[in-house]
Amino acid sequence: MVLEKREELEAIVNSSPAIVFLWRSAEEWPVEFVSENITQFGYTPEDFTSGRIPYASLVHPEDLERIQGEVSRYSEAGISEFTQEYRIVTKSGEVRWVDDRTWIRRGPRDDITHYQGIVIDITERKRAEEALRHSRQSYEALVSSVDGIVWEADARTFQFSFVSQQAERLLGYPIERWLTEPTFWKDHIHPDDQEWAVALCTEATRGKRAHDFEYRMMAADGRTVWLRDIVTVVVEHDQPVKVRGVMVDITEHKRAETALRQSEERYRELFENANDVIYTHDLAGNFTSLNKAAEQVTGHTRDEALTMNISQVVAPEHLERARQMIARMVAQGVPTTYE
Repeated sequence: MVLEKREELEAIVNSSPAIVFLWRSAEEWPVEFVSENITQFGYTPEDFTSGRIPYASLVHPEDLERIQGEVSRYSEAGISEFTQEYRIVTKSGEVRWVDDRTWIRRGPRDDITHYQGIVIDITERKRAEEALRHSRQSYEALVSSVDGIVWEADARTFQFSFVSQQAERLLGYPIERWLTEPTFWKDHIHPDDQEWAVALCTEATRGKRAHDFEYRMMAADGRTVWLRDIVTVVVEHDQPVKVRGVMVDITEHKRAETALRQSEERYRELFENANDVIYTHDLAGNFTSLNKAAEQVTGHTRDEALTMNISQVVAPEHLERARQMIARMVAQGVPTTYE
C-alpha cells in the first residue's frame, strides 16, 4: 500500500513542471535524488545521481557566484527555506530561467546535511516580464519625447494617477503634489477659467468622447501658462473610468495671437484715419478694400467702390500705363510708384 502511494506520488510529480531535487551539502551540490521530469531539460536522473554532473555545472556561469553566495548567507543565518531565481543551461545548450524553492536539512548537531528543493521553469514568465519592461521603457521614452504634459486621472474625481516629468519643468510643482492632492488640477486652473474648464472636462467624460480645449493654469512661480489640453476618455463596460490627455504649452502662441490682434487693430486704425488714399485690389484690378479718404477722392461710397474695378476710376488716357506698371510690379515682386 505504501509502495503504491509512493508510485502514485512520483507519477504526479513527474507529470508536473516542478522538478524535485535532493542535494548533499558539499562542493558543487552533488545530487542524491532528482525526479524523472528532469528530462524536460534534456538530462536523465542518472546524469546527476551517478555523480557525472554536479548541480553547480547546471547553473549558468554568470549566475553561479551569486547563487553560491546567497546559499552561504542563508545557511549561516540559520534560515530554513529560501527562494532563488537564476538561469540554467539545458543539455542542448539552451538557457532557461528557473524558480528554485529550497529547504535546508540539518543533522542532530544542527549541521547542514542536505538541501532539498523544487525547481520550476519560469522562462516564459521572464520573457513576458522582459517584454513588459521593454514596453514600459518604450512608453517612457515616448512620453519623455512629447513636448507637453502626459497625464492620466480618475474619470469622476480628476485626481491624477500619472503625470510625466514635463509637468515639473513646465509648471514648477513637484510630481508628488499632482498625484497626492485630490483637487490639484482644479485648484491651479486660472480663476477666470476654472469653472468652465472643469465643466467642459466633466461634460466630455460623461459624454465618453474626446475633447480639445484651451485654458490657463497658474505656475508655482506665479506665471500664467496657457495650455491646450487634448483629452480622451477610457471606457470600460460602457462606463468612463479614466481620462487621459496631453497638456501642450501654447503660451507663446497666445502671445503671438495677442500681438497680431493688436497689430491688426493698429493697422485698421491707421487705415481708416489716414488722410491719404489707401486701397487694395486683386490681380484683375477689382477693389478689395478702401479707407475713408478713398471715398472722398473717388466720390463713391465704400460699398459702391468695392463693386468696381480700378479701370473705372483711372482716367482713360492713363489706364494702359497703370496696367503696365501693375503687371511689372507683380512680375518683379517689388513696390512700384507711378502717377
